[in-house]
Amino acid sequence: MITDDLQLQMNAALQHIGIALLPEPIVFAALQQGNLSPVLPDWHAAEHRIELLYLTPRGMLPAVRSLIDFLSAHFGEAFAQRTQTPQQSVQASAM
Repeated sequence: MITDDLQLQMNAALQHIGIALLPEPIVFAALQQGNLSPVLPDWHAAEHRIELLYLTPRGMLPAVRSLIDFLSAHFGEAFAQRTQTPQQSVQASAM
């Protein structure tokens, strides 16, 4: 199957229809739950970065705020867990 629909690729992999090359934030929960497993753990695709730069939230357009909220909701947890130091993890769980 050839598709650019990441959700379709993940669903196919979850149903054992094949393998998929997917961004880690998209499959993070499925990997943690054991529903998916890495096929080639030592191989990695090129890394892509998403960076958001803005001056202050004051006067921010609603569309910009919506984009920030969307990206944080869909990618924030996976990135935060991946980049936390052990000390940050302890502090986060103690809150």
